[in-house]
Amino acid sequence: MFIYTKQYGLGAEEEDVFVRCVSILSNLADQLYYPCEHVAWAADAKILHVDSARWWTLSTTLWGLSLLLGVARSLWMVLKLRHRLRNPPEAFTRYVVHGSPRRLPASWSPAGLPSQGSAQSHCPTPRMQALGWGWGADVC
Repeated sequence: MFIYTKQYGLGAEEEDVFVRCVSILSNLADQLYYPCEHVAWAADAKILHVDSARWWTLSTTLWGLSLLLGVARSLWMVLKLRHRLRNPPEAFTRYVVHGSPRRLPASWSPAGLPSQGSAQSHCPTPRMQALGWGWGADVC
């Protein structure tokens, strides 16, 4: 676990400041959770003479914090991706068709498709058609 956190560092590769901060806090909570849980276990096993209830409470709190930070990070990423999908960069707006599927130009024809009797036929087999994987009678 320590090696992962050391490799991540301060999250310099993350573009978003919120994601970077949440990831660092989550890593910190994870790093503190493990020793607290071990101390609580050792107190229960009578190896250490400390109050195990406090250590269990602290380790459970750190575990819950790590889970909540992970959920917050995931929700933030979903919201960012949804926003990016709804508002694409200018370079890609000509490829996005809102409301209906893109239609092929009228000049396009299926002349390049092989006929059903040819050896290179790309039509589905009867088994594929039975499974609903057909292309339709107009193509084959």
